[in-house]
Amino acid sequence: LEHDRSCNCKKIKGIVCARILLIIVGTCDVIPVFVLRKKYLQVSWFRRRDWHILTTGVYTYTTDERFTVLHPEESDDWTLQIKYTTSRDNGTYECQLSTGTGVISQFVNLDVVVPKAVILGSKDYHVQLGSTIRLVCVIED
Repeated sequence: LEHDRSCNCKKIKGIVCARILLIIVGTCDVIPVFVLRKKYLQVSWFRRRDWHILTTGVYTYTTDERFTVLHPEESDDWTLQIKYTTSRDNGTYECQLSTGTGVISQFVNLDVVVPKAVILGSKDYHVQLGSTIRLVCVIED
């Protein structure tokens, strides 16, 4: 795993898109794809729920500024970055690789989970000033 310091992202490197990604709401996550640049003429990302074109090449075609494509110069990586994820980001994303003779599609199912924090024990705690209290917090998805 690599980290993008600009928004504390996790970047998973791979040869093809991951098929299912599970991420936590509010984080900055990426959907990676690795392609051979000589073989493909264009890489585009689509949101399947509404057929919205998110990116084509290095250009972004959505007004939602949370979406961007990461493509380091001379790299074979084409990564869709989604900042500050919400449950509305759930769904299928398509990466289209255009060739001179057609299109190859890779699909990623993104599942954004909203964790729930629960403090174990009683709902009410009464302590005296200066006393020590120990709380156990369990985070569930």
